[in-house]
Amino acid sequence: MIDARRWTGVLLLLSLMYRACQGVAWESGVSRRPGIGRHKDKREFGIVVGVSLGAAATMRFRRAQGEGWRRVSHVVRPRSIYVLDGVARTEWEHSIPAVEELRYSITFRTLAESGVCLK
Repeated sequence: MIDARRWTGVLLLLSLMYRACQGVAWESGVSRRPGIGRHKDKREFGIVVGVSLGAAATMRFRRAQGEGWRRVSHVVRPRSIYVLDGVARTEWEHSIPAVEELRYSITFRTLAESGVCLK
C-alpha cells in the first residue's frame, strides 16, 4: 500500500508543470536505470526538468576548458527537482553514475522550436 501523503507534493508539482506546458510541445519519460552515461541532450530539446525519486545520486558535469576538462558534481537528493537550461544544456555534458538503492527519474523536456514553457 502506498502512503498517498508521501506523493502529494510530487503530484502537485507534476500538475503545475503540466499546466505550465499546456499548448507547448514537450516530451517526458520515466526511467529506473542503474545510471546514465555522459551526454548532452539532443539539440531539438529545450529545457530539461528532472524529478528525482528514491535514492540520492550524484549528477556529474564536465565541459572542455583549455586542453582539459572542468568538472562539477552535484548531489541530486530524493524528492528533488533539477532544471538544465542555457549553458548547462549547451556547453556541459552530464551523467549520473549507478547507485545501489532504488532510484526513479522522471524527465520532462520542452521541444526547442516550441519555446520555453517553464518561467
